[in-house]
Amino acid sequence: AICRYFEELYPEPALMGEGAFGRANVEMWQRRAELGLFQSVAHVFRHLHPRMSHLEVPQVQAWGEANRLKVEDELIRLDKQLADCQYVAGDRYSIADITAFVAVEFMKPAKIELSQSLRNITRWRGGISARPSAQA
Repeated sequence: AICRYFEELYPEPALMGEGAFGRANVEMWQRRAELGLFQSVAHVFRHLHPRMSHLEVPQVQAWGEANRLKVEDELIRLDKQLADCQYVAGDRYSIADITAFVAVEFMKPAKIELSQSLRNITRWRGGISARPSAQA
């Protein structure tokens, strides 16, 4: 809701997509980044990191490990998408890139390593990391 609000106030550059197809495509990849990748990384963190034991009662190790596998699947899907696109939802930077980037960065405290074989994510991550907004 906050992202939509700001998009209405400041429509350029359009982070939520342009046109019917563009908005739908960004929304699809945004949901995949949010509910597929980011949520799975969060479950790994909350169920496997010892410092989260007071927040996630009970911590369920099997659930954390199951989500670790889901993270791998989501990363493979994202890497395949980025083989054909500069950004997550196509050739324009979008909210899907922001969410996916935060999820990938959150993998570090969740103790999930990014496989060297995911070259497209590595390329994309380097480009996103170089943006001034990512360094703030």
